[in-house]
Amino acid sequence: RHSLCNLPAEILKFVGDVNNYYNSPQRKERLKELQKNEKMSVLLPKQHVKTRWLSLGESLTRLLEIWPSIQIYMDTLDGKKGARQNKKVLEDLLENDIEITKINYNEISKLLNNEEFKVRVSFLEIIMKQMNIYSQIFQKQDLPISQLKTKIQDAFCFVLSLVVNGRKLKLQDVTPYTKINWKSLEAQEEWFYSNAELSSSLMRAYPSLINLKKLTEAEIDSFCLCFKGYLGNLLDLMIDYLPLKDTIINTLDFTEDFSEFFDLEQKVLTFNEYFKIVDDIPSLRNEITRLAGRKRNIYAANSKNILHIWDRIANEEHPDNFKFTLLPKIAKAAQALPTSSSDVEQSFSGIKLVK
Repeated sequence: RHSLCNLPAEILKFVGDVNNYYNSPQRKERLKELQKNEKMSVLLPKQHVKTRWLSLGESLTRLLEIWPSIQIYMDTLDGKKGARQNKKVLEDLLENDIEITKINYNEISKLLNNEEFKVRVSFLEIIMKQMNIYSQIFQKQDLPISQLKTKIQDAFCFVLSLVVNGRKLKLQDVTPYTKINWKSLEAQEEWFYSNAELSSSLMRAYPSLINLKKLTEAEIDSFCLCFKGYLGNLLDLMIDYLPLKDTIINTLDFTEDFSEFFDLEQKVLTFNEYFKIVDDIPSLRNEITRLAGRKRNIYAANSKNILHIWDRIANEEHPDNFKFTLLPKIAKAAQALPTSSSDVEQSFSGIKLVK
């Protein structure tokens, strides 16, 4: 949401103008009738509400789906050549719409017929759609705590891979990329694709952006300048708001991956030091030594539920009467941590309904 201030105002204004225009029931019916005449899918715009953080992506997706029908609609109102039945559908609207003077059909029609502008909207929709997916993942109550680190890094890497030169990326460890000031022109010049490389990379990755090849060099430069600034700002905001460098978050995958002794020991001891779950550190180290290197699938038979796996580890019988007692306790404590604030937020929303 905060990164949108880097986008040209015309994109958000365009979305707002289209949505506001089709708030009228009369106009909605005219659009639906036009879509039927043109044998198009009968769909209406989805409202973008600033306080609903998923709505922009949904609004852009729908806008691209109905782009051809809105294009015909606005072209007809602007006096461009259109099918006779469309003029008939819309002629009474032209005569009776009391807000006709407030709508600049020429401006909206011009943007709808501007290939570079449509490509900008398409790319923003790709970004928003994927970021919405990650936002929904982070708000899920059933997100396993052990996957939190991976999902956070996946979201960051998605944005990195859009604009950072692939030859310079080594995504096994994102830590070095969290120390870069991505908003600075110096960093963008060093790390980002050139304009020609960026447009080629996007066309290969996203078929919906294939019309980039129709743009002039000046239009491609304009497109890249717009989104390099936006994505640089977005990367910096992700570093600020996501716990990419949080020590505890980076330990939480020990509950699922205990194949490497050094990693397991370091993560378990760090987690335990922070939460003070067990005091007997020598015994804890002994359990870590005995568990490290074992394959997770030994304990995952018939169930991949991480709590079931740690129950099996705790109940496993050993010839020397040894029992894992401390590690399962720590792992279950980690699993009890909330992965989001959605429960609390939903509770407050429920209280509002009661009031």
